[in-house]
Amino acid sequence: MKKILLLLSIPAFFLLAGCVRQTPDGPDDPGNNGGDIEDDKPFFTADIPDEYNTTCPEQGRNFLIRTNISDWTASSDADWCRTNIIKGEDYGYELDIIVDEFAPRTDNGDYDYCQPRVCTVTIKAGSTYSHTLTVRQESRVIMSTDLYGKSVFLDPAGETIQMFIRTNCISWTPSSDADWLSVKRIDNATLELSSTARKDSDMARKATVTVVSDLDSYTSTSRTSFTVADADVVLSGDDYGYGDHIDWD
Repeated sequence: MKKILLLLSIPAFFLLAGCVRQTPDGPDDPGNNGGDIEDDKPFFTADIPDEYNTTCPEQGRNFLIRTNISDWTASSDADWCRTNIIKGEDYGYELDIIVDEFAPRTDNGDYDYCQPRVCTVTIKAGSTYSHTLTVRQESRVIMSTDLYGKSVFLDPAGETIQMFIRTNCISWTPSSDADWLSVKRIDNATLELSSTARKDSDMARKATVTVVSDLDSYTSTSRTSFTVADADVVLSGDDYGYGDHIDWD
């Protein structure tokens, strides 16, 4: 009798085990660590950042999501930014965020170099998940200085100065092609230049500094460059004290 009960219990065990669904493993499953997911327990896994910065052309970005909540939503508070939810296999979804082109024109027909526009995308899945994504989009980028072709001159003994960067881009990165001159972005409108002291035996030095938009490094208006040199101070006649020699012939 015990043998009969044991044989009957084996199929029942496998039948109960089949009531739990196994989740597929793979790199495209955000938040999935393998294991079991019960069908009646709500879950929502997504790898969505807090910010999405993009350039002026119409374009989009997609995010992979796994959830068993069918009525989750994604909405934008601006008409130039749209959301689209695509249902995949099993618990898989794709969230597409699309922005319209941002290239306004002036009355003369030229590009208007506006400041970036911003909107918020809200993703909600009942009480299980809530997240806001800030979307920033650049217009046509301008990147320039007030040098107008002139060079920057630093003291040969070493000097640190700050200069104005005229730009409407979200962020930018400066670089120097010389090891004696370091550059640093202080804020979105300020660049710091810092030089080391020049040896007395060395000739005057030159370096090229380039500032480039982090998002758009291809168009001609998204970068600027200028020359930095260290030169000895040019003394005038007053500096030499010529006026003190009143008895000259």
